Amino acid sequence: MHGEADLAAIGTLLADRTRATFLLTLLGGGLTSASALAARAEVSPSLASNHLRKLSEGGLIVAERHGRQRMYRLASSSIADALEVLLVVADHPVDVEAGVLVDEFGGGALGDRRRVTFAA
Repeated sequence: MHGEADLAAIGTLLADRTRATFLLTLLGGGLTSASALAARAEVSPSLASNHLRKLSEGGLIVAERHGRQRMYRLASSSIADALEVLLVVADHPVDVEAGVLVDEFGGGALGDRRRVTFAA
């Protein structure tokens, strides 16, 4: 897509649990080694390398050389901000047609609902 945000491409990167684990780990800030990320996600180093490459090519993370080791961090504070917002959305159902986050609480068959309108 030229000149438009490719949300599908970002969604594809976020849809994998291993990559999501890497991003959430990096959300804590600082630099993290590939081996530490692999251990955190409980995957092999070669599989971690493949996922890190995809995240890097997608512009979500960057690698920095520190001696013989590559250390990873989120590409920008904007990426961190977006991930934090997605964490809020992931914890709440979204009523897309109404354009609101639905915060469910309380009893009743359907539960009480408090609606928060999306900022336009």
